[in-house]
Amino acid sequence: MATASGKGLRRAALCGAAVAAIGLALTLLPRVLELDETLGLGLLFRLRGPQPPPDSVVVVSVSQESADAVGQTAHLIQWPRSLHANLIEALNKAEVRAIAFDILFKDARKAVDDERFASALATAGNVLLLEGSDKEEVGPEGSSGSIGTRTLPLDRFTDSALATAPFALPTVPFEVSQFWTFGRTADATPSLPVAAVQAHLREDYPLLRELLVTSAPELAKSLPETWAAIVAGHNLGSVLRAIRGAFEADGSLLERALVRLGVDSVEPERNRRLASLLDLYGGPNSLYLNYYGPARTIRTVPYDSVLQNPTTLDLAGKTVFVGYSEPHQPDQRDFFHSVFSQRTGSNLSGVEIGATAFANMLEGNSLVPLGRLPHLLLVLLWGLALGALLALQPTGRAVGMAVLAVIGGV
Repeated sequence: MATASGKGLRRAALCGAAVAAIGLALTLLPRVLELDETLGLGLLFRLRGPQPPPDSVVVVSVSQESADAVGQTAHLIQWPRSLHANLIEALNKAEVRAIAFDILFKDARKAVDDERFASALATAGNVLLLEGSDKEEVGPEGSSGSIGTRTLPLDRFTDSALATAPFALPTVPFEVSQFWTFGRTADATPSLPVAAVQAHLREDYPLLRELLVTSAPELAKSLPETWAAIVAGHNLGSVLRAIRGAFEADGSLLERALVRLGVDSVEPERNRRLASLLDLYGGPNSLYLNYYGPARTIRTVPYDSVLQNPTTLDLAGKTVFVGYSEPHQPDQRDFFHSVFSQRTGSNLSGVEIGATAFANMLEGNSLVPLGRLPHLLLVLLWGLALGALLALQPTGRAVGMAVLAVIGGV
């Protein structure tokens, strides 16, 4: 006759197996996977808490306060573009590495101001401009699908900037947890943060080119020999598309280039940067954001402060993202919900998310989800343990523990 303890163990095993089976079945459903991603990331960031961001990136904020300080309205579209030319010159006086405008300059304005801005872009040689992106339905009647369409800045600005690139963010699910690296609007098209990473690491371009051409000789015709040639040609975008296209066409290129990097090893820090670039070009079309904290965690400098005292702001060697970022949340024009929104009530602006994506790629610390098999194994083990634990408790206590487990996950 089975003992009470034996019956209890069998009950625990059966309960654990049942919970694990239900968990495995549910985790295969797309909606449950989305919920798991949202809750899992929320728990991860709650446990970890805010982290200090790298000092390689700074946000220059356009806000109501900075608009008042420069004598303009809060509507950025009405600002004379000569102001942006002054900003570019001030930032380069402070010796920044690259400037990324999270602002779309698609319409002509006052001619003298537009020419002043175009001249500043051409002279600087380190400015990246935002492309707009929309979605339009395509396909024959009765079919469905969508592609992204690119809206370029004015021709004179596109021709004068180092590159133009889109930075569209997904709004489904509710919280932004990922960003596109390539391919949002067209195959191999880099996002604005990707272009900013390569601009920031401009000194590493000759070695990157050497690695790529050694591994794929056909790239020699597509890649200028020097960074100066890219600046002179204002063609960083086409260079990045050529590199990405080569990785998409040749699945073994990343492995060969990384092996070559190991053979031609240089100093460790440069090796790390080159490996990060190779992983970026040969990696997925999207990455998970590793947020550093709530709004304004990344260092933010008001637009007007840069115009007034650029050399006193410690901007040398940093990449700067320029865009809407209000110190007072009700005034924020461009914002997105993140895992930190629920905790603070304030949302990150688009330019802050762009700066976060840039920092993640530069540091190589984007979040990496579990693979399919490890994920299923984790669900299996968690289900077995939870089910067995609940089965060994009195009914009332088991219900209470289950409720606490759910609350803890949320």
